[in-house]
Amino acid sequence: YYRLQIMDKDGKSKYSEVLQVKLKGAITDLRVYPNPVHDHLSVLFNTASSTNASLLIRDVTGKQVYKQVYSGTASAHLQNVNVSAFASGTYFVQLTTEKGSKTVKFVKQ
Repeated sequence: YYRLQIMDKDGKSKYSEVLQVKLKGAITDLRVYPNPVHDHLSVLFNTASSTNASLLIRDVTGKQVYKQVYSGTASAHLQNVNVSAFASGTYFVQLTTEKGSKTVKFVKQ
């Protein structure tokens, strides 16, 4: 979000309305469900304007417990991850593309 402060030559100022900025090509969506999860985690994401992406899952210590790499056409993806062997606790799903990175948290019961 942003707004401008407009300053006149006489020193008076006013503000523009607040506008929302959407970055074209950035990671627009990363969702995980169900949360908390027992056995199978669904990861839904969009790699708009990106042809390469990596999906990582890390535990709270930062240890990588899952990795999937995508290359090719930019599109929406639904990845189902079997987390039944994961220990109970908090995990982080990180999607990284050449346009940026986004992270969401989930809990394994």
